[in-house]
Amino acid sequence: MKIRSVAMAVAIAVAGIAVPMSIGTGASAAAGITVKGTAPGAAKAFLMTKKGRAYRANVDASGAFTITGVPATVVKNATLQFTDSTSKYLGTAVFRVVKSGKFWKSIVGLKAMKRGTLNVGALKNMDGWYKAAKPAAAGTAGVRARDKSGKPKGAGLAGRVKLVTAKVATMSTLQKLAATTCPDGSPKDADLNGTETGQDLDCDSVPNAIDVDDNGNGSLDILDQSTNDRDDKSNYTASIATYSDMRASMESKLNINAPGATLSSLTTNIGSLLSGKDASGGGFSLAVFLGDWSLIAAAGTAPDAVYIECPGIKWCDAVGGTGTALINGNSEMNEISGAAEYWKTPKEWKSFASTEFSQAGIKASDSYKTNGLYKFTQNNQVRWAAFLTPNYKEADVATVVRANDVMILHSVAGGNDVAIPVTVSPFFVTTPYLKSATADGVKVDKENANFGKGHMKIGSDGKLGLEFWRPQRMVLEGETGPAGFESFKSQHGLNYGINVSSARINGQQIQPSAEVGCAGAEVDSYYKSTTLKTSTKSYGDPAEDPASDFWALKDETGDSDPDNVLDLEINLKDCLSNHKPAHFSKQRPDLVGKTVGEVLNIKWSDFVSSGDNWIELTLTGVGSPSTNGYNRSVLQFRVYPSAWNGTIAGSSGSGSNNNSGSNNNSGSNNNSGSNNNSSGSSSVVRITPTNSTASFTVTGMSQSSCNKTYAATDGWCSSPATSITIFTSAASVAVDTGSSPSIKCSASNGGKLLTCTVPGGEPELLLNVKATT
Repeated sequence: MKIRSVAMAVAIAVAGIAVPMSIGTGASAAAGITVKGTAPGAAKAFLMTKKGRAYRANVDASGAFTITGVPATVVKNATLQFTDSTSKYLGTAVFRVVKSGKFWKSIVGLKAMKRGTLNVGALKNMDGWYKAAKPAAAGTAGVRARDKSGKPKGAGLAGRVKLVTAKVATMSTLQKLAATTCPDGSPKDADLNGTETGQDLDCDSVPNAIDVDDNGNGSLDILDQSTNDRDDKSNYTASIATYSDMRASMESKLNINAPGATLSSLTTNIGSLLSGKDASGGGFSLAVFLGDWSLIAAAGTAPDAVYIECPGIKWCDAVGGTGTALINGNSEMNEISGAAEYWKTPKEWKSFASTEFSQAGIKASDSYKTNGLYKFTQNNQVRWAAFLTPNYKEADVATVVRANDVMILHSVAGGNDVAIPVTVSPFFVTTPYLKSATADGVKVDKENANFGKGHMKIGSDGKLGLEFWRPQRMVLEGETGPAGFESFKSQHGLNYGINVSSARINGQQIQPSAEVGCAGAEVDSYYKSTTLKTSTKSYGDPAEDPASDFWALKDETGDSDPDNVLDLEINLKDCLSNHKPAHFSKQRPDLVGKTVGEVLNIKWSDFVSSGDNWIELTLTGVGSPSTNGYNRSVLQFRVYPSAWNGTIAGSSGSGSNNNSGSNNNSGSNNNSGSNNNSSGSSSVVRITPTNSTASFTVTGMSQSSCNKTYAATDGWCSSPATSITIFTSAASVAVDTGSSPSIKCSASNGGKLLTCTVPGGEPELLLNVKATT
């Protein structure tokens, strides 16, 4: 069973008991420095250390807060951060403003303390930052202010401000800058300005853990490989972050440029996807997926348990009682005994304990029982993950599921509970959208009904030309979108590519067992574009990095550039017939030497043999790798041979193979965004290969992760369904109806294809399937 991927975060409970107002270091929490003051409008106050650890307190109705148990060794030039009652980030405290040459400097670091209480006094809410009435608490570390008011450059902007003065903000350039000065050329404070989670690399006052553009180069971290260099962890400032996957079909019209799109219709469609109740085959998911090294860096030791706290965020607040999120497993755990059965249905995140999955078994924490992450090992690396669907279905979903909310990640080792503030990374809320498609010299657009539904011909030469619009995200503070859609921002700077998600060839449904692309070092053999740059270096060596094969076309424009229409042409025929992905040598040695068509089990000659055949493609816009995954925005559509008469036959919904934003280094086909909802009186069907000598494929299940190819020793799948199609490319496939007599199957295509009808109301039906060579 392919277990799907999804996620985001936050809750505050230990053994079912609310966490104290401030959290220190185990038994020493009562000792140490006390920091107090008033911050009107805030609900939470955080003292943020260099390593990213937070000591916290509630802010009462009068604005007063008292943070206790802070070790004296971490107070010097630590910063104070604030959030409101919904975990929205309110900004950094500025304790003093001083003249620095011809510029002004905002002192945001606290002064050193050996013992006692540090009173920061009255802080004034300045809309995006706080300003102290008196400088008594000021340390020495600071950032360049906009003017003599002391307002930092990142205030009220979530840290999204271009500060780098170098023309090209490469990682080497940024490293050199960080070693000497801040990106804007101002003096660097060693305690404050650096690459640690709690530091401020670009000197804009927003800590790296919360800043959406850590290095100040004008590119969001979700797009920027210079801040996501996983091979250089000393500069991996976005080491703890979420990533997302948004996908939809053409019929969803999920783009501000879609024909007839209005603010009302777009908001409704986005809300449907964010809530998880969309029925068009689309989906939305968010993921927390961390290597333990990122937690060790902040906490100082490897955790025994990890959980997330999100006070006031409706969809995930377990203690507040509003949490609706569902947690799912992921494909990387497929080899762990019992994992497939454990994750056959998603679980309520608010009652999910931090859990370890290993070959020895599945062990849940007895103490940390809400909003837990699960632990497993991938490629000899310990991982902690939570793949979530928000599952929030109220009318305000589009404002409740939002970016830049501050979550608290807890890394627990023994009695030591370390709180690490992180932010919900910006995410896509729409997908790319096709303006036109051209095949054999014929162009179709919105005037063509089939095109509007996501169905179109591909050329007899195997080529398909596409014009399309970029996907959008919600604006961040300080941004505004185009007239009529002011809340939306088209995302420049993405990479694009086309992948096959499924097909139906001569009556047989095909589900790929691996994700493959048509680029790598041979990108110019299969793609052409006048607006996108074909590149083999966007994600690394094509011989090692699958992303260079999947998404090799780069939009090199910035967000301030015009929102022009993009274009590409793909030669799918040549890709299927000739392209042998180089990364298989590192990622999938079992597939080395195979063409894309051989991996997918799709021959071009078979595809064009009937006008009823189709291949489902995905046009994906993707950002940089983020904590083992990619932020994706995916449009699903179908192409037919040139002999197609325009009649749409077979299943009409897209999205049967929803790949998540995971890094896919293992070559697994991670599924997310699938529709878990059963309807009516559906039954649960368990699929088991029995005495098979060949693989077989199952489609038609209402949970998309069950639509897959099963090998002789593969596991099982469980999902509500009313009808199933089972087929094999081998000699024949058969069902043991003795174990499930109420399922009726009819054979066709010489015994290679079974169409089975499943009655409703059955708690579980066992379907033993035998495929033979």
